Amino acid sequence: MTSNNYWNKIQVTLHDTISFSFLLNCDPDTRHKQFEYGYLIISLINAAITIGVAMHSYVWSIKI
Repeated sequence: MTSNNYWNKIQVTLHDTISFSFLLNCDPDTRHKQFEYGYLIISLINAAITIGVAMHSYVWSIKI
């Protein structure tokens, strides 16, 4: 019996409050992979943190 389930579920929890999951395709024979929304969410969180830190630094540099 062969299984066609090549997806692994990845669960991410931030500070025990924010939790999300996404599926990772682990089939090496598949040439075209399905778009994975988890990577988009992680990159948006990363961009928000980077922009927030830059804005905070800029505001403090104006005050001094």
